[in-house]
Amino acid sequence: MIKRILKGRGTKAYALSFLGNLFSSASQWVVLMLLSKVYGTIQMGQYALALAWILPLYAFFSLQIRNIHVADQTNQYGFNVFFGIRFICTAIFFCTTLLIGFLFYRDIFIVFYLQAYLKVLK
Repeated sequence: MIKRILKGRGTKAYALSFLGNLFSSASQWVVLMLLSKVYGTIQMGQYALALAWILPLYAFFSLQIRNIHVADQTNQYGFNVFFGIRFICTAIFFCTTLLIGFLFYRDIFIVFYLQAYLKVLK
């Protein structure tokens, strides 16, 4: 069964998607390690708190649309459909993150804003 899966049409697309996710995770780990060396425990706690809110929201609102677009070998859905969904979900994510940061964590709102902005650029 594994051989059949590995010989499928979208195997290269899935492999590239996996490698992209792996590289993204590794680079986030490096950034976290560099920040921990430069800043103190208070700033790292604020950063961790912001990420604890932002990462689940980003995972929910991203809908893994990039992976679906890469795996769409038959081009059943055009690029405009994927772009529209991605744009709407990103706008909702950004507004939700800013709202949470503003309502509950005004003292570290700038951290929420910057992290949300970086995720939007991603």
